[in-house]
Amino acid sequence: VNSSAPKYQHSFTTSAELDQLQLQLERLIEQDRVYTQSDITLNRLAEMLHSDRHTVSRLINERYDKNFFHFINAYRIRDFVQQVTRVRNKDKTFLELAYAVGFSNKTSFIRAFKRENHQTPSQYFRGSET
Repeated sequence: VNSSAPKYQHSFTTSAELDQLQLQLERLIEQDRVYTQSDITLNRLAEMLHSDRHTVSRLINERYDKNFFHFINAYRIRDFVQQVTRVRNKDKTFLELAYAVGFSNKTSFIRAFKRENHQTPSQYFRGSET
């Protein structure tokens, strides 16, 4: 195997097909908020996109420079930060909001938050309490 060959050189998906798939993916993420499903998998996402797991993985790797889990968790963290800053959520704990955006446990939430923001949720929001 030639290690200098592009990773997806044997893929039959064209750039235009990936563009179309990317639009569908962004709709599923931004409008349907599929990342809030704590049990979302690459296979399920591929099914929703009427594609296969390898093509969807390629799309996420090439266009977002992330793997599937980091891609999904980045959206969850962004949503979490928005939820925390909403007044109507002031009575909810960080963990309640983390579950609401799709995390299934505290450890994976904290790990993903630190990966995205280089600090814990408490550190991140410490200066913003009013």
